[in-house]
Amino acid sequence: MASSLSLYAGAGFNVSGVLARALAVSNHSWEYGTAAEALLELDNPELSVFGDKPFPGDELPPIVAEISSLQYAGQFIRLDNETLVDGDGAVGDPAALGVSAVLLGQQDDQYSAAAQRQADFILQKAPRYKNGAISHREALAELWADFTYMAPPFLAYQGVATNNQSLLREAGRQCQLQQDILRPQSHKPTRGLWRHIIGPDDAQDLGLWATGNAWAAAGMTRVLATMLKWGPSKAWKTEQDQLKRSIIDILDGAAHGATKGKPPLLCNYLDDGTWFGDAASTALIAAVTYRMAMLAPTLTKARHLQFADRLRKAVIAHVDNATGLVAPTVNSLDWKSRTPSAQGSPEGQSFTVLISYRYLTSLLSILLWSICPRRTARLLSPSPSSPKPTATIVCATINASSNFLRSIDSWLANLPDEIIIVTTPPAHNQQRISELLSSLSHRPPPRTRITVLAAEAANKRQQLALGFRRSASEVTVIADDDTTWSPSTLRALLSPFTHLPRLGAVFPEVQIRPSSRGTDFGTWEELARIRLFGDAIDGRTSMLLDGGVFCGSGTTAAYRAAILRDEAFQLFFTAEEALGRNRENKKLNAGDDQTLTRWLCQAKWDVLVLPHFDYGVVGPEEIAVSGGGREGVMARGEVATTMRDSWRHFGQVLRWSRSDWLANLRAAGPGGEGRVAWRRQPFTAWTRVAWCLGSFTFVVEFLRLWGSGKAGWAISSKKEGDAGEVLAHVVLSRLLR
Repeated sequence: MASSLSLYAGAGFNVSGVLARALAVSNHSWEYGTAAEALLELDNPELSVFGDKPFPGDELPPIVAEISSLQYAGQFIRLDNETLVDGDGAVGDPAALGVSAVLLGQQDDQYSAAAQRQADFILQKAPRYKNGAISHREALAELWADFTYMAPPFLAYQGVATNNQSLLREAGRQCQLQQDILRPQSHKPTRGLWRHIIGPDDAQDLGLWATGNAWAAAGMTRVLATMLKWGPSKAWKTEQDQLKRSIIDILDGAAHGATKGKPPLLCNYLDDGTWFGDAASTALIAAVTYRMAMLAPTLTKARHLQFADRLRKAVIAHVDNATGLVAPTVNSLDWKSRTPSAQGSPEGQSFTVLISYRYLTSLLSILLWSICPRRTARLLSPSPSSPKPTATIVCATINASSNFLRSIDSWLANLPDEIIIVTTPPAHNQQRISELLSSLSHRPPPRTRITVLAAEAANKRQQLALGFRRSASEVTVIADDDTTWSPSTLRALLSPFTHLPRLGAVFPEVQIRPSSRGTDFGTWEELARIRLFGDAIDGRTSMLLDGGVFCGSGTTAAYRAAILRDEAFQLFFTAEEALGRNRENKKLNAGDDQTLTRWLCQAKWDVLVLPHFDYGVVGPEEIAVSGGGREGVMARGEVATTMRDSWRHFGQVLRWSRSDWLANLRAAGPGGEGRVAWRRQPFTAWTRVAWCLGSFTFVVEFLRLWGSGKAGWAISSKKEGDAGEVLAHVVLSRLLR
């Protein structure tokens, strides 16, 4: 666990210390569940509903290794009862361990059965309020805001596990039913906030308890993430919009309530400034806001993010990094006490851990969405009746393998007008490709032609240029021979061309698929995924700031075909030389994606980046896109490729880096090409310069540290840990950059 937690050193506080204390002091059912969820989101975010792809193939993720969160939760789950743990009279609290039980059920059916019994108990045996809202208490109908974090997220996840859409809908419906009773009918600025408890008069707490509202907002955010990430529920716009609005209303109410008390911590009761500041609710409200910035970026405004950042900093200021204690907080067993708990609270510890989850990696996205409202918006709404541009796929290949058939099958499913495959001499290569095509698992549709050509030389640029000239379509799509598409990828790539006459290219964000391990990634593949994630951040950043891209995708990209057939472009593309040497054998082979990107900038064509759908789903077949100051809606599309899972991948990266160096020197240098780039897309031009500088500084950091060692603090047996400090310094400095 420690090794993964060290990755969060940039969170600004001792995350591992805070988490360790959360695990140590949790003693009640809801505390166990909250700590388990925090540990899951921190240590294995890919398994959380906030992960990039939590439901691969619309199923639960496989558990192929020991998961620290599940090891922790498993010790408390009982397998012989109708509830997962003793809830001390509460209906919802035992369900806090429900997601853990469902995941453990991937390896042991006893946990699956226990999870189903827990769901049945909630749905069939718990009392209900008069409007159908499930009670938080077993003995009588009593609604608590806390319930929304415990039960609905579990019911939603159980719905995915059992492929039960009705159960997932019920999870969302329960959030709304709870809100209908607990949220007061008011026109005050705090009208979005919930009361804590409504039931018999002697048990009611009609105050706007900060932690109760944080529980409710966080629970609805988990249900929302489940709906957005699971295929069958991605189209449920009504349910999703209701949840988004309810969450944002709580955030708005909390922000208004913060003005009444003694900032920076939120008051224990948000509508009463005489209460003490509470670090627990403050942490969870901030954590919810960061998640909403990714789930509902158009609703999460700059004011929300600025507010969340103030809250995050306030909580960090109240963390004792030596002990991991977060205080002051409310006493979770006596929330009406006017005396704050100097020893913190178990859930407060877990809430604070949630702040660090993906904070560093999402910080740039948060910044960009805070910029978006200031830019001009335009809606691209492709209609089924809109004429779709004709499209030709051009693929340059040399030694196509049987895996090439998988790629072609995925392209054919998109119904292009033509596929042009350009191979190399000698002639038997053409014959080999033709024989390979005869083994396709699906016969090409009548409307799609497949043409096999041979270029004069084994040079990717020469091969592509031949394909560009032979393409008769309105849009030409470049695709590598190891690239696969989802069935709607081509529609996603073509749609913007019908709306934007100055659009020159559409670049999708590419994902890595495992080459030979099923769903498992090797070490080199994981490094490639990290590299592509960084490229995606760079692309989205430059898109939103100046409409440019550092380098368009070379794996798959759609271009207006007239650009590629232009004689001036053909000469620019095929005659470019390495380092300006006028020798035939120095004609560039690789770097075609960089050259294409530079030409688009010089010719002043617009470009768009098509985000991977897991990051911005709008509807069942739609995805938010942005570029050049525009925002729109496009068909969902996914592009996946493979990487070598061996040390040879390092050689490929070096070749890419060499191409990047040449392109960056030309695109952002002092010549005419550089002047156009700096005037038209200054931020993109700067990223090119920063990339070059970064390559030098990485080497310089090692040399400087080595020199320091020679000067007197060299790594030795007398100073254990120096090696780790050196490595940590270099790696962390690169990560922060």
